[in-house]
Amino acid sequence: KKLSFLLFILSSILLLNYNIYASEKYYVIPGGDSIGIEVETGVYVTGKFDVNTLNGKINPLENSDIEKDDLITEINDVKVKTIEDVIKIINQEKDGNEISIKLLRNNKIINTKVKVITSDKGKNSIGLYVKDKIVGVGTLTFIDPNNNTFGALGHSVSGKVDDIYGGEIYLSSIEGIRKSIPGIPGEKRAVISESVIGKVDKNNKYGIYGKIDINELNTRKLIEVGNVSDVKLGNASIVTVTNKNIKEYYDIEIVELKNQVCADLKGIKFKIVDDELLEKTGGIIQGMSGSPIIQDGKLIGAVSHVIVDNPEYGYGVYIDWMINR
Repeated sequence: KKLSFLLFILSSILLLNYNIYASEKYYVIPGGDSIGIEVETGVYVTGKFDVNTLNGKINPLENSDIEKDDLITEINDVKVKTIEDVIKIINQEKDGNEISIKLLRNNKIINTKVKVITSDKGKNSIGLYVKDKIVGVGTLTFIDPNNNTFGALGHSVSGKVDDIYGGEIYLSSIEGIRKSIPGIPGEKRAVISESVIGKVDKNNKYGIYGKIDINELNTRKLIEVGNVSDVKLGNASIVTVTNKNIKEYYDIEIVELKNQVCADLKGIKFKIVDDELLEKTGGIIQGMSGSPIIQDGKLIGAVSHVIVDNPEYGYGVYIDWMINR
């Protein structure tokens, strides 16, 4: 059975209003740049643990309904967005006090209670591992000069997160490659710049979006955006970075197309046929998601997934589903 893998290191579908058979031409600046990504996701549960106390281990979650990947939205009726928000609230409680927690799980609201336990080191805890940010490397897909916006990744920034509180993108430099082998996807190893080049304000099934500073990019040539109906089987190319910040075009062959009249993922199946890229990466690797797919001089899609069992093959999303024109 072939498996697919989201290519970002580290759901309600928002359908945008597109006409896949639009006759009016539309132009954007093609991407291909390696970018560092940091987004604020809200406070997500990543695990649970017993708290070490002076009286032994205690489970604060014994009578609680909390699961991995739950989003904590409120504690004691106070909204929380960061780990610091959570710490501030639980530090106001005494050992053994019970607090109320509101969670979001699969678009359903869950209300539960948790005990605050003071550890043997004198710190309050509720026995949860949490995160409030996702940091990683991906690829810029396009810049729309009509409104100074960008799109990247070709899939959600996380397989489970569909809404974000904001974030930034940065230029990054690829300093090494771990090659893909069947069953194990490789990855780009990058150094992320401290200079912010864009603000992330939206994340949906098809990528991340926001405003970008294009002062240093506005000399680039525009490319016509292709419709779903323009895409055909056969030769195409992807644009990505495998060394430093140098963008290169690599040959692929589109081997299968899904006839999608509504927005969805994995519309384009392709095979890497470029010997140089195969030698460098072994196929599709993490950090390559968002790489533009070019055919007949048009931007037609973005790399989104690799087939893990055979990383020479991957999937792309039709660019129609990414660009709001």
